[in-house]
Amino acid sequence: MWKQLFTQSGYDFNRFRQYRNEWIENYPEEWELTEKLIRDFNAVKIDDSRKISQTTFTIFDIETTGFYAGLGDEMISIGALYLENGKAFVNNTFYSLVYAAKPVPEAVTEITGLTSAETNMGEDFPRVLRQFLQFTKNTVLVAHPASFDIPFLQTLCRRWKLPIIRPVVVDSFLLAKLLYPGADNSLDSLLQRFHMPVIERHHALNDAVITAELFQNLLDAAQEKNYHSLKELLKELNAAGRKRRSR
Repeated sequence: MWKQLFTQSGYDFNRFRQYRNEWIENYPEEWELTEKLIRDFNAVKIDDSRKISQTTFTIFDIETTGFYAGLGDEMISIGALYLENGKAFVNNTFYSLVYAAKPVPEAVTEITGLTSAETNMGEDFPRVLRQFLQFTKNTVLVAHPASFDIPFLQTLCRRWKLPIIRPVVVDSFLLAKLLYPGADNSLDSLLQRFHMPVIERHHALNDAVITAELFQNLLDAAQEKNYHSLKELLKELNAAGRKRRSR
């Protein structure tokens, strides 16, 4: 099994490397623009002294060819929307298909509905990342779990020889664990706990919308437990994240 996995990864890496090198050669100005935008994005300081209720969040989700960006998997779609003052802005959203050099596995197509024919029509990763960072500027990112989405994007940055994105992030999964220790805090279980309707899952934008509505419920619960400032919340979540990684 592992031999087959690493052999396939070799094919994926070679295919990706050729695609990436040709893209950078053909679009050097775009690559440099993306590089600059990442550096500018990382330089922005989010005011963590503000109240949670006064913070603008960007809730996002990605779909991928698999779980392991370090073994050749790639992003195939990304969706996002804003959450501010308890309101999800469903009419102001971001969504993009992403071209992947790696073919979309049948198992992923069964889950997401996306095929290689569709992702072949998608935008290249540097362009999508640039658009996404422009959309999320001056906001706090949220994902469920962010421990998957953010490292995946960071690994893709490395593979594209771009600077690593370093956003301010709230992991809604960790927040749920902080509020409901010992409970099943998967997305589907949380939807049941809060009696939320389940719309079509495993579509990046749909999942982002679901997560936004769920996240607002979690923020309400957090404020009931006296987490009122962004700084307080980030401190607790960062500590929880370190504790989880040390196990």
